This record gives sequence, structure tokens and C-alpha cells, in this order.
Amino acid sequence: MKKFMFLFCPLFLFGCATAPKDKFVESFQHVGNVKLYSRPIKLKKGAVQLAYMFEMVERDSLLIVNEFPDPYHCMKIIDLRKGTVRNFGKKGKGPSEIQSGSCNFSIENNNLYVSDRINYLKYSIDSLKKSIDAPVSKFYFRPKETSFLNTTYCNGFVVGGTISNRIGLYNTQTKQVICKYDYEVGPMVEQAFYYNHPSKNIVAYFQSKSATMGILEIKNNDVTTKEYSWWKSGQKELLGDNGRISALPARDERNGFITAAVTEKFVYALYSGKVMDRRTLESLSDAFLSKYVYVFDWQGRLVKRYQLDQEVRSIAVNANDEALYAASYEGEPHLVVYKL
Repeated sequence: MKKFMFLFCPLFLFGCATAPKDKFVESFQHVGNVKLYSRPIKLKKGAVQLAYMFEMVERDSLLIVNEFPDPYHCMKIIDLRKGTVRNFGKKGKGPSEIQSGSCNFSIENNNLYVSDRINYLKYSIDSLKKSIDAPVSKFYFRPKETSFLNTTYCNGFVVGGTISNRIGLYNTQTKQVICKYDYEVGPMVEQAFYYNHPSKNIVAYFQSKSATMGILEIKNNDVTTKEYSWWKSGQKELLGDNGRISALPARDERNGFITAAVTEKFVYALYSGKVMDRRTLESLSDAFLSKYVYVFDWQGRLVKRYQLDQEVRSIAVNANDEALYAASYEGEPHLVVYKL
């Protein structure tokens, strides 16, 4: 089986510790596994090849896939009806190009929002279905008050972690920034990934280095959080001679949440819990694969747990909660779909 290497952090030659009991998994032992079986998604011969598929979102039979290690494009767009794949999000210094090595993206009200931490670009899903890839608008996103890390767009607000606080809220109309909640360790250990509700002022977030998730609510130009944590990382932060902060791995370090997908009703989280075995890149990559998807409501309550028939790297769910799409590395990288 061919596995791609996920270069998210430096490789330290630590031995592989025995996996401790997982409090997150144990907390939901009473919830049975619903087993799902996949079928491959067939793409046209000669289509652009898929490679990394670190994250994906689905809207109206379009899959927007994160491919940021690609040297030329950050994303690919798969048209599930036509079976086509094309490059998207060209890297460069042009007015509509991605000006950094990676990007965040989210969907709201049939629009795709893409951020390279310099600009936020807005695309129409209807236009993307017609292969019209020009953004309909954009705004500059480098607030003077603080530097944002991972973000998502939510009804006129940008919300995400910052270098100085766990949660930052940016009002795109007033340009006002609100920063709340101090870090216990620091941004490199506690940063999270953010997923906006498709229509409401609610955001779910998940940490990858801990089994910690939360639900943010934006109200009256303020943000509050309800957080749930089952175990936290033992990592420490290290300040290098160059002034850069890095995370020093713990010997029993585990991977937490890998990625997530959201719909109007539910939040789907792909969870790892595996020990980060750093002896080789292949063993490290294995911690970013899982066959377990935990489904929460928007109050943070677990409602079901899916067991897939293979380990996957990322997931997306269609708007009606009828199909789950996943990135498989069994053989060549490809897409599979599960009926829910």
C-alpha cells in the first residue's frame, strides 16, 4: 500500500511509546459503531491526478480539495457529476492568486471563501460549476492588532486562532478585532482548525495535538465558547535562536482530531488518537489516517460514530447528510464515497 508523507512538523527520532488509554474513545464506549462500506468515485481518464487531499468540502456535487504542498496550486476541484478534476487556487503574486504556501477555505451561502492569510477571496459556487474560477470579490486580511493562524469565514466575521490568543474575531465591516482566551501552553501546541455552520453564527473547532473541541457562538459583535477536552498534549513550546516558536514533542505524543466536515445538522470529526511514531516518515504519516468518524450536533453532543471500511485522510459530507466523501491512500490516492 502506498502512503503519502504528511510533513506537518519536524521529524524527531523519538521511539514509539506504547499508546496510553484514550479518554476520548473511552468516553463514548456506550455508543456503538455504525459500519460503512465504500465505493470508489470514478473520474475520467486523463483527469488531473489527486495527491495530498489534506482537507475537502462539498457543495452541490463539487468537491474542493486542499492540495497545498503542490508547488503551483493550493487546491483542486472535482465535479462529481462530470467526473472531472481541475487545478484551482494558483500560487503567485497576482491579484487573484494565492500568495502563500497554504490556504484556509470554507463555504457559506453557496459561496467559497479562501484565505491565504493576506487576502480573503470569495468565489461563487454556481460560477465554479461552470469552470469560471475568477473571484467575485476579495478583502485584505492583515489586522494590525494581531496575526491570525487558521481561520474560517462566518456571516461577515473571520474567526480563528491568533498568535496571542486562542480565539480572535474580526468584523469585516468595521475592521474591529476582538481577542479572547489565553493559551495555557502556546499557539504552536493549542492551535485549532475552524469550521463554520453553513448559515448560523456558530463555529466548531478541533485541536490536532489534543482531544479538545469546542463550539463558538458569535453574538452582538462578541464571541463565546463552550469547550470539551478529554486529554491534552504534553508538548512544550521552545523559543529558537531565530526567535521562532516551535513545539517540542512529548515522548507519548498522540495525534488528536485530523479534520472535520459540517452540515446544517451535524459536525463530523475524523479522529486519530494514534501515537506519533517519528522513527520514519511513513510511520508518522500513519497517525494522520483513521477509519473513525464521530458525529456531533451543534451543541457538542455526540449522536453517532461511524466505522469506515478503510483508513482515510480527510472527509466531506453533502448538505443533506446523505453521503460522506473521503480521501483514500490504499493504492494510488483516490476518492471514495459512503452512503449515510
